[in-house]
Amino acid sequence: LLNQAKELGTYLHEKLTELKKVSNQIEEVRGLGLLQGIVTKQKASKVVEAARKQNLLLLTAGQDVVRILPPLTTTKAEIDQCSQILTKIFKYSLED
Repeated sequence: LLNQAKELGTYLHEKLTELKKVSNQIEEVRGLGLLQGIVTKQKASKVVEAARKQNLLLLTAGQDVVRILPPLTTTKAEIDQCSQILTKIFKYSLED
């Protein structure tokens, strides 16, 4: 389980880093393992609300950080789905 969590944490971080490259709304991606944060130019609550409407549960960690904390039993497919939803939110839903 621990090795899988490390591997999936790296995979999640890579997906979020790719998203940062295509969205000017993301200032930084940071975190360790499966606990990741996206520092955004928008209010984090706005991103969390948009994600909730897409059935993706996220948290805020301050005014401008979106916290992503999937369970240790998550899969690459679920991370891919999360990434797709976040891409839709950051590329198409948030104002530039």
